[in-house]
Amino acid sequence: MKKLNKVLLAVFVILLFTIIITPHEAFNGTMLGLKLWAFTVLPGLFPAALLSSIVLRIFPIKKSFIYSYIILAGVLCGFPVGGILIAAYCRDNQSDPLLMRIMPLCNISSPSFMLNYVFTMSCFKDINISTLLLCTYLPVFICLGILIFYEKIIYNSPSSQAILISDKNHHSLQENLVSNKRKKNKKEQEQTYTENKNNTIKINWCSIIDEEMGRAVKNMLKLGGYIVIFSCVSNYIYNIYFIPELYRNLACGIAEITNGIFYINNMQMPVTNKAILILAINAFGGISTLMQTVGIGREFVHIKKYICGKLLYVIVTILVAKILLG
Repeated sequence: MKKLNKVLLAVFVILLFTIIITPHEAFNGTMLGLKLWAFTVLPGLFPAALLSSIVLRIFPIKKSFIYSYIILAGVLCGFPVGGILIAAYCRDNQSDPLLMRIMPLCNISSPSFMLNYVFTMSCFKDINISTLLLCTYLPVFICLGILIFYEKIIYNSPSSQAILISDKNHHSLQENLVSNKRKKNKKEQEQTYTENKNNTIKINWCSIIDEEMGRAVKNMLKLGGYIVIFSCVSNYIYNIYFIPELYRNLACGIAEITNGIFYINNMQMPVTNKAILILAINAFGGISTLMQTVGIGREFVHIKKYICGKLLYVIVTILVAKILLG
């Protein structure tokens, strides 16, 4: 951990001096990030994130339908709505290991982003829209099947049961405290309901909407900060000319997908290879998206599991794209 801290400190110091030495590149990267956030991310994501959180908070969705709702909302609304919903659900209820495991598959590009940004790339001119969407979302459900099957095997094995029992004993005190707090809150809510029976619905709606509005605004500002930071990083990576173009563009895509996709599209290479690379970068989502998700639901994101889930999604996407695109 100390070595990692030293490495991170060195990276941040290098970035600081780079910005001081080349302020023009930092300015360009910041402007790109702000434009991306203000004109693409905020208008498309804010209403979806707010309304989906309100629905999850107000309506008592059964646990058997929670997975379907979160997956559907995450896929249709785009990242990081899936992460926001999982964090919100786990914050108000008991943490769910399966939800945390499928988080990487809920944090993906929305159909709107795929059609309005990715599909406009030159390499997709001769590709059918349905094929593009199939290459993007079919791997999600394949990976979900793999993870759910894996989860059942792991949790049904004797060794995993022993680990779960040990883990439960380790966290029993914390869970008891949380349970007592929930019971206390529930009791207070019941008292409030009894005392204000005629006005309960109005008070609940107003308070819930107000809380979720504040949370959504805070999340959008965090997203903007991460997008600006990684747009700057991507811009600096692209200008390291002694690195081969392919590696530079892939590194940009790993940092932040919109710039990486744009740079890959402008490369001179076979159209099919270019399309597969773009789909793979889109599947990974970029470190920017990972940091956005961590910033929103830090206590509910297991970074190693998240990255492993994303790598599985990338591999399956490449295989599906090779089969469908030829």
